[in-house]
Amino acid sequence: MVLRIFRRRLESQLNNAQSYIYYSISPHRHCERSAANQSHVLIFHAYLAIDGIYNHVMPIITKIETERLILRSWKDEDAAVFAAINQDPHVIEFLRGAMTLQESQDFITRTNQFIAKNGFGLWAATIKESDELIGFVGLHIPDFESHFTPCVEIGWRLGFKYWGNGYAVEAAKASLKSGFENFGLKEIVAITTEKNIRSISVMKKIGMKRDLNGDFSHPKLPLDHANSKHVLYRISAPKK
Repeated sequence: MVLRIFRRRLESQLNNAQSYIYYSISPHRHCERSAANQSHVLIFHAYLAIDGIYNHVMPIITKIETERLILRSWKDEDAAVFAAINQDPHVIEFLRGAMTLQESQDFITRTNQFIAKNGFGLWAATIKESDELIGFVGLHIPDFESHFTPCVEIGWRLGFKYWGNGYAVEAAKASLKSGFENFGLKEIVAITTEKNIRSISVMKKIGMKRDLNGDFSHPKLPLDHANSKHVLYRISAPKK
């Protein structure tokens, strides 16, 4: 019952795009407020039974700030801009196709639900000075099976007019930092079609290395699809 109450409070915070929510285990105190990573921190203490690939402490991150960007949970009003990004031929060249407005809205709903459940997700990326939505960058758990799953994957999708400004690298580095420091992840992977040179360049710039034995055919694409063959990049948590 107590955990359900905490969950409802956390989801309410997420829907209001509050900044940074953190679960911690303690039988002694109910909540406290402090500041960290340029965000407000709301700490709910509760006993949790967490399955999966991160440690027994689960933060729920709804805002990350970098020098120029803010990564945050999604808002309903993001849908139209995000749909336009998802229909740009430059952006979808190596994806499975364009997304309609409804599909983009559904993505936003699912992603916020994923963040509420897992603590991280494919956060909406905005320019700090203007609050302009430029796409998404963040962490995800692949929903398919392959030789490297289960795992946590880093991914990004930015509008074409924002390419070439270093935004993907800047936000991806912050996402990796959050994954390693806040979730205790041991490794994060990235995948893309072998033809996607720009995305591979971002992987290299954030310190990822190609797994030369990791190439695979994406299970959600036909084997004869032009983008079926994917490459796998990995990065391990920094040694302490």
